[in-house]
Amino acid sequence: MSIGTLKLKQAVRLLSFGTALFVISLAGVSQARAAGAADLFKQGVEALNTGDYPGAITPLKDIVDHYPTEVIYPDAMLALGQAQLAVGEIDNALQNFTKVATTPAYPGDLREMGSYYIGQALFSKGARQTVKADRDKALLQAGEAFGKYLKDYPPAAGDNPTGIFRQEAHYYRMQALYFGGDNAGADKEAATLIAEYPNSEEKGEYYLWSGKIAAASARAVIMKDLTKIDVPLVQQFVAKAFDAFSHVQASPSLAALSNDAQTEIGALEMDYAEVFQGPANKAARSAEFDKAIAAFVKVLPKERILPLEEKNLAEIAGKIRDAALSGNKALYRSLLDRRQRQQAVIDEIKKSPDPAVSAGLRIGEAYVRTDRQNEARTVLRFYGPLAASEEDRKKAGYLTVLTYTLQKNVAKADEALQKQIADFATDPNSKNLRYFIAQTLRQQEEFPAAVEQYKRYIQDAPDGRYYDPAVAELAETMITLKQEAAVVPVLTDFLKKKPASPEAPRAHFLLGRALAAQGKPTEAVAEFRIVLLNAAAEARLRTDSAVQSAAALSQAGSFDLVIALSDEFVPKNISPLASAALLYYKGAAQAQKKYVPGAIAAFEQVLKDYPKEPYAIYAGQQAVQLRISQNELDQALAIAQLLREAAPDSPQAAGAAMVIGQVYEKRADYEKAAATYAPAAAGATPIAPVADAQLAAMWLTAAKALGVYTALGEEDKKLWTQRTDAATAAALDAVNRFPTARAAGRALEGLVAVTILKIDAGVFTLDAGTGFFADQAAKAAAPAKGRYELARAAVIMRRGKAEEAFPLYQKAYADAAILWTPEDLERFGELLLAGKQWETAVAVFTKLKASYTGQGEDRAQAAAAYGLGAAKLGAGDSAAADTFFGELEKNYPWSEKIWEAKLGRGRAAAGRGDQDKAQDYFKQIIMAGASTPEIKAQALLGFAQALEAQGKLFPDAKGDLPNAVNNYKKIDAFYESVPSVAAEGLWRAGQLYEKAGRNAEARDAYALLVKKYKQSSFFAQADERLKALPAAPAK
Repeated sequence: MSIGTLKLKQAVRLLSFGTALFVISLAGVSQARAAGAADLFKQGVEALNTGDYPGAITPLKDIVDHYPTEVIYPDAMLALGQAQLAVGEIDNALQNFTKVATTPAYPGDLREMGSYYIGQALFSKGARQTVKADRDKALLQAGEAFGKYLKDYPPAAGDNPTGIFRQEAHYYRMQALYFGGDNAGADKEAATLIAEYPNSEEKGEYYLWSGKIAAASARAVIMKDLTKIDVPLVQQFVAKAFDAFSHVQASPSLAALSNDAQTEIGALEMDYAEVFQGPANKAARSAEFDKAIAAFVKVLPKERILPLEEKNLAEIAGKIRDAALSGNKALYRSLLDRRQRQQAVIDEIKKSPDPAVSAGLRIGEAYVRTDRQNEARTVLRFYGPLAASEEDRKKAGYLTVLTYTLQKNVAKADEALQKQIADFATDPNSKNLRYFIAQTLRQQEEFPAAVEQYKRYIQDAPDGRYYDPAVAELAETMITLKQEAAVVPVLTDFLKKKPASPEAPRAHFLLGRALAAQGKPTEAVAEFRIVLLNAAAEARLRTDSAVQSAAALSQAGSFDLVIALSDEFVPKNISPLASAALLYYKGAAQAQKKYVPGAIAAFEQVLKDYPKEPYAIYAGQQAVQLRISQNELDQALAIAQLLREAAPDSPQAAGAAMVIGQVYEKRADYEKAAATYAPAAAGATPIAPVADAQLAAMWLTAAKALGVYTALGEEDKKLWTQRTDAATAAALDAVNRFPTARAAGRALEGLVAVTILKIDAGVFTLDAGTGFFADQAAKAAAPAKGRYELARAAVIMRRGKAEEAFPLYQKAYADAAILWTPEDLERFGELLLAGKQWETAVAVFTKLKASYTGQGEDRAQAAAAYGLGAAKLGAGDSAAADTFFGELEKNYPWSEKIWEAKLGRGRAAAGRGDQDKAQDYFKQIIMAGASTPEIKAQALLGFAQALEAQGKLFPDAKGDLPNAVNNYKKIDAFYESVPSVAAEGLWRAGQLYEKAGRNAEARDAYALLVKKYKQSSFFAQADERLKALPAAPAK
């Protein structure tokens, strides 16, 4: 309902109260002490009741001006205010109502009516304002006035009843607050009307308003920030609105209201569709638009509504006659009010556009928004000519142009656009239609089409009203499309031509963004500085320029310039957000420069001076970590507490609790750490499984810190048990409540570690340990069930029973629904490598690589790179193996698999025939102190094999030539602790000797193998060759 509609209804309602005033006051007139005043009063009131407001003002003003001592004086002043209000003399009316309401000597019923009419006058004043700020202010003042009336005049019966206008006061206070922008206050009034007047004839209207208010609240949340919509809050308001609309029954007595409700439902569905942003939500978005279409289809035309409402009016007129004959004044007054408002409804229907036509245009718009352009044009062709208002006809034409544009039918779009311009030649906005089309396309994320329309508008209308914003919006859209290189000349040319344009600051900012995206931080910052130094530029632009400047310089590694920028502009107080951002980047720059005190100071200043800005949370986290790195644990605790206070209900606050817990944990103050972790673990936020996993890991560490279980005293054994039980409970909580969370996987690994610890301590047998996980799996539902089954396999494998674990992993891998931890995938992959099942191993390690990406998953990525390299090498794909091993070396040099990767790269090079490259890798391993004896032994074996492949079999005459046979024998000499490799070295040496006819030396190699490595797979072969070779000659 529009403000204009409200003005009409309000004016009509005044007439009914004028009638009430007449009924109340004539008794006083019969006893008037001045016949002249009485006659004037009667004349004024009769004119008021017949709608002759100017005729009422003259006699009533005569009384007010010339009969101040008469008893009728306050009645006349109130009636004069009513007449003045009806003709728009708001200030005069307000003055009279105020005097009546605030004069203690006047009768109480008149003071009450004066108080009520103060709200009416302020409401009318607000409704007549053309400037939104002025309108909102006056309407909110009206709301306050009605609120004062409701407070001052509670309902009271008896000889002097009060509160007789409370229902009306609640009603108009609701509307005043609604149109003044106070949805929450308006909603309270609607709820009061519904609750306190359940049998009111106007209950349907109250429900309609309750729905409208909830819908407005939903729209306010949606439009606050389309990029970060609070969807649950929107859904809450939408559900409330639909519930309210459902109470507006589709009955003849509520025909117009029901139609209004149907229109509101359709409009709300259209707005609710905005919640579903992006391609991923396209289906949900279309579904909401379809619901809107279904609602608009049910809207009835005025030709069907009008007869029903006229019938209602006739019925009310009959009831008025009955009430007059019965002498029921209260009912008579109420029915008069209803008749006037019913007449207002009919008048409004007659003069307003046909609601079915308006609904039809919204259906066309919904088709456009869901990319059903042909259907849209069909609807628009039907309803467009029926539109009564020029605004609706323009809308139909505009949407038609848009349908062709979205279908990329340029010729038809231009034809429709030219027709639109011709049809509305006097409309100054016609030539700007292309600009509006570009805006619409941009809002619908049709960015390439929007760019084309912006360009055409700029070309066709160089003097157009929207030329400057079109250039800026074109640049923004091109930046969205990553067309920064093309943006630079557009903005450079614009700024050259129009340096003083109101859009110049925005253009400089966008030019800075484009330059920064092209890796030109110095030029970018120069543009941002122009905005920063322009005090007249929008605060948002200056803030964004500060942030972008610091980000560009940081990305370029210009840390000294970041610090200088912060020092220059933080004192200028551009905005709290700008200062917080600049200080944050300053802290990050100081950290990069390894100046920890400076970094801490900057980060802590953000948290202390700007605790409500988004950078405060991240600055606080950085400060805590830096304090911990400096072993300043008390200071870290203090900052973490500030961090929690800055955002008590945020995930970051829970993160701060985790940081505090880690500080206590580092001090081995496990009880305090647990008390800090516990609230976060008990919640239902994403941090809960993380806290559980941390608790499990901490109690495991705490148990280990006590020492070897078997060596503990009885009290320490009890404490050890308490701690391992606490670790178990925390891990189980994470897995059972959050089975799909990444942290649940970490908790499960902790649970496996606790179980292994108990087995090592003798508290559990292996069967008891595996049985524990079998019991958990039996009690749990998927996906936790599968996770426990994998944990059982992990325990078996970690106890050295790979052959038992392997079928369990195979069974789990066949079930696609089971969630794997990265450690589980790595263990299964290792079993597959050992079994030379290369193809399946590649699939498992590929899954590991794809499933665990991003921050904190480096270990999983390193394991995947090694596993893929090893599987590819085993399958004979040396090139692919080298690629994966190289990835591990480059990105994860800290990995425990790094020397195995180098070994693999050596083998891959040998497999490609590059023996020199292979020898280089093998030498690196042999010479490295960090590699294990087993890896060194394998590398020495590979080194010898590479020499053999080059034909370098034996020493030269001087014994200087690197040769295969000596290196094979060195494995036994240096790495007899790796028997399988040492035995292979002796076997290969014996083979080389035997093939060269050097049987005695071959016998020596075989004999040593048989003597030292009886468990070797080469033992039988060596023993056979030893027996087959001729015996050594007797010395």
